Amino acid sequence: MSRLTKPLLAYAGRGRFVTMRLDPDVMLGDLREQLAQIVPHPATLEIRPGAGAVVVEADPGLLRQVVINLVRNASDAAGHRVQVASRTLSRDDAPWWQIEVSDDGAGIDAATLAQIFDPAFAVKTERPGLGLPAVHGIVLRLGGDIEVDSRPGQGARFRVRLPIVPGAEPAPRSRSEIAVPPPRLKGLRLLVADDEPSVRATVRRLLERRGATVVIAADGLEAEARLRDDRFDLVVLDVTMPGRTGYDVLAFARATSPTMPVILMSGYTARTRGEAGEEEPDAFIEKPFTAKVLDVAIDEALGLRAGEPSA
Repeated sequence: MSRLTKPLLAYAGRGRFVTMRLDPDVMLGDLREQLAQIVPHPATLEIRPGAGAVVVEADPGLLRQVVINLVRNASDAAGHRVQVASRTLSRDDAPWWQIEVSDDGAGIDAATLAQIFDPAFAVKTERPGLGLPAVHGIVLRLGGDIEVDSRPGQGARFRVRLPIVPGAEPAPRSRSEIAVPPPRLKGLRLLVADDEPSVRATVRRLLERRGATVVIAADGLEAEARLRDDRFDLVVLDVTMPGRTGYDVLAFARATSPTMPVILMSGYTARTRGEAGEEEPDAFIEKPFTAKVLDVAIDEALGLRAGEPSA
């Protein structure tokens, strides 16, 4: 909600607007993994940071949101390719940074193109979000401009330009701002069991964006049935579920597949256990949790099992 509200307030000309000096090509490098998850297979994403060591002044969160929204828009229309390219140019004898997001999709007709940044004009209604009108408003607030070039059958090219701060150095980045690649889960099958549909959907989405294949279960009994019939590389279980608790399913998982990592999650602040002697999970998550907390738990669970000697 924070990521959604901030661009909305920026678009409306309200809200706190904090700028800093940053290297836009470094920002593109930090976004590479996230952008790759947006472009669906079999389309490919190509990122060409070609501006060099230049500095622009912008709110980093909003500028990232601009790039993400443009890539998401391009991926909706893409045939085989989405390209993100940056470069420098001169306008009125001043240096500017430009990022171009292009696709090879169906293109945009003239009537739609004339209204594409109009908040009252919506081409796609199936995805909630701020879309191109917000991108347009944010870019203007950052002191830049945006244009689109497209014809039917020839794809589309969106170009955003921001003024360069000559001779400036980017602000030092804190450790929290340096992107750390999340655990790679491509090729792994994961089971997620929780009786709350919203929790199941959220955890599934977080895991799938890491490349995992996710199977869900609505309660403990269904989780045990899944474990009986299929093989999984990791299991994430809620503690309190109808029929069979997370600890019950954990014991079943240990009996059927002793080396399979298991993570338990619970809304309680302590690692409560029902009876002495129950199995311990490889990691424990307290609800509510962030994506980073889930990533750390997965890394911990997979690392522990990888370090165990084989039987």
